Amino acid sequence: MTPLVRLTLAHMAGLVVPFYLLPGVAAWLHDPAVVAVLGGACAVLAWNGVGASAAARRFAAMVALFVVLGVVAGGAARNRAHGDCRARIAHNATVRFAAQPASLPGPDGRLSLMLVRAASDGIAQCAGLVRARVPPATAAALQDGRTIAGTGVWMAYEARSRLPTWPERRGMLVIRDVEIAPASVPVSRSLAARTRAQAVLRATLAQSGLAEALVLAQRDGVDPVVNERFTATGMSHLLSISGTHVGLVAALLLGLAAFLRIGGNAGRIGATVGVVAYVAFLGSPAAAAR
Repeated sequence: MTPLVRLTLAHMAGLVVPFYLLPGVAAWLHDPAVVAVLGGACAVLAWNGVGASAAARRFAAMVALFVVLGVVAGGAARNRAHGDCRARIAHNATVRFAAQPASLPGPDGRLSLMLVRAASDGIAQCAGLVRARVPPATAAALQDGRTIAGTGVWMAYEARSRLPTWPERRGMLVIRDVEIAPASVPVSRSLAARTRAQAVLRATLAQSGLAEALVLAQRDGVDPVVNERFTATGMSHLLSISGTHVGLVAALLLGLAAFLRIGGNAGRIGATVGVVAYVAFLGSPAAAAR
C-alpha cells in the first residue's frame, strides 16, 4: 500500500468519526484552538509512539494529522447539515416564501426553487435551494420562470442514515397559494439564464425532457415513466451531468478550436475556460464539479 493510499484512508477514517463513532465531537470542532491542540497532540503522540527511524516517525505524524483533518472536515459537514435552516423546518409547517424558480415545472408539477426569503413557525428567515411541487394549474403559469411568492406546506424527509443529506434534499415545499412576487424581490441572473435556456429547449423540442437533463442538468422535465424506466434498469445516472458529459463538452471545444486553427496552449486554455464556464452556468452540480 503506497503512502498516498494510507494517508487517504487515514483521512477517510477521520471523516466517519463525527457521524458514527463520536457524534458529539462535532459540536466543539468549530473552535480553531481546539483543532490545533488536538492535531498537535496527535502528531506528538504518533511521533513518540513509533520507535523506528525518523522517516517512520514523520509519516506516523502525517497519518495522525490526516486523521485529525478528516475529523474536522466531517464535523464541519455535520454541523452545516444540522444547522441549516432547511433542516430545521418542522414537518407539516406552513411556510410563507418569496422565491425564484431554479427550474421550470415538470409534468408532475415538480421544480426547484431558490428561496429568497421564507418563514415558518420557529424559523424567522430562511434561504436556499429547495424542491417544490405546484398544482397543475399553477405550473402552467410558471413557464416563464418569473419570481413568485405565496404559502406552502413543508414535507420533511426522514433521514435514512447518519451521513449528512444535501440541504435542498431535506424536504419538499408543497405550494398551496402562489402569485407573482413584487419587483423588490432580488433576482439571480444565472438562475434566470438557466430557466430561459430551459424554456428555449421546451419551445424547440417536442420531447425536451431528456435534452434538459443532459444539457442543463434539469431532470424535472423528464417524463416520469421514462425516469422510472431508467431507474429500473440501473441507468438513472445517465440522466445526470457528470464527468463524462463534461469530457464531451471539452472534446467539442477542443474540436472547435482545431477547426478554427487555434492550436497549442491557446486552444487548451480556451477549452478549459469554456468547461469551467459551462459547469458554473449549470450551478456547479457535485458530479460535474468533481
